[in-house]
Amino acid sequence: MSGAKEWERSGRVEGIRLPLIRTEADIDELPHLSSEEKAMAKENQAKTPASDCLSLMGNDPELQGLFILMERACEALLAPDYQSVPFDPMNLIAIEVARQTQCEFFVSVFEQVTVGAIDKFKKKDAQARQLGMFEYPDSKVWTEDQRLVLKFTKACCKNEMTDELFGEARKTWGEKKLLRIMLWIGFLYIPYIISNACNLTSDPTKETPIWSMFPPEALTFVHQMNDKTCKELLSVWASTDKLPLDV
Repeated sequence: MSGAKEWERSGRVEGIRLPLIRTEADIDELPHLSSEEKAMAKENQAKTPASDCLSLMGNDPELQGLFILMERACEALLAPDYQSVPFDPMNLIAIEVARQTQCEFFVSVFEQVTVGAIDKFKKKDAQARQLGMFEYPDSKVWTEDQRLVLKFTKACCKNEMTDELFGEARKTWGEKKLLRIMLWIGFLYIPYIISNACNLTSDPTKETPIWSMFPPEALTFVHQMNDKTCKELLSVWASTDKLPLDV
């Protein structure tokens, strides 16, 4: 089998530099994975949200699993915020970092996610026209909190932080949330770099990712899952041996 049919069968898409691992058949065709790794990859299928970037990570099932755990931990640290809540900090940051890294795939994804979530969450500070106003953080379409998030995120991405902006963020968020927001900004570089390097671009024929369809009430389950993951990761950390500093 060759040509377009081969690409379709193997989970490959023209132009993308790694195969998209969407099915067990895709996993079986990966020559670089051992039988144990293929078994893990198949287990991951039931635990992995639908996303082409996560499908790319299916080429390394261990990396894929650890990435999802890291994402859940980041989400837990910033709860009750969540990345699909329109124009709340995590959502604004996800869009702005995608813009700053020129990540076409995730700009498209998060704009779809945000548009789809506006009607569900019915927030007074969330309007579709704001998606066209990221270049104008001082516009009246933004609240003071949203304005701070946009300016702080851009300053982090472009290494243009000032004492005044940092001081405002510290006063507004406190030291813990300030660090957690910077963690989220940095974490997002991982999927965005992978998407860019693998030439993953937006696909106008695809539906909005399923996780963007969460109604507000579904976030209770998501936060519980993330909180459980975070506590278990911290438990692993608590059991980790201390460094032998006297050696």
